[in-house]
Amino acid sequence: MTTDTRRQRHARAALTYLVEPGDRLLGALLRDREPAEVVAAIMAGRLPVGTAGAPGHHARGAVTRALRRWAARAADMPAESDLAGRHKRGVRLICPGEPEWPTQLEALADAAPCALWLRGSADLRFGCLRSVSVVGSRAATAYGAHVATELAAGLSVRGWTVVSKVVQSQPRLIPEVRFVKFRECRIAGVA
Repeated sequence: MTTDTRRQRHARAALTYLVEPGDRLLGALLRDREPAEVVAAIMAGRLPVGTAGAPGHHARGAVTRALRRWAARAADMPAESDLAGRHKRGVRLICPGEPEWPTQLEALADAAPCALWLRGSADLRFGCLRSVSVVGSRAATAYGAHVATELAAGLSVRGWTVVSKVVQSQPRLIPEVRFVKFRECRIAGVA
């Protein structure tokens, strides 16, 4: 892997912490700019160099507010060494253009995720051919979490890939135990 490829992957990892999934403004920026340029612009509180006006159909005020909101999350960005540590724990980052990237995500256009976090050894692209998403609430009750876990486990042992959004700010909602318990069952975490 080249130095630039590592730099762009690290920038995509950072973007998963800075920007909410499905943010069309980020997608518009990434259409014309490298991820590292976008992260640098966020940290500087300005549009990337050479960007004429607000990207896409976004008003300049909305862009300014988004840049401030994203920069406020900078303390949560992982260091490059953190990525290596995650890899040792079985967590890996999948980026657009890589062999495992699910091409179905292209249908989301600017709302497509900038990267996906995956735990386990399952091939994400292949796994998405037969997949289901289990979603819930940030304020899930113990019973709701139990039902979601049982549902995910039941689907997984029947050959379905279970895709779940892992909320970085709410790690208690998807405890480490759940991933260990279903390691043999194919569970992907989407950030």
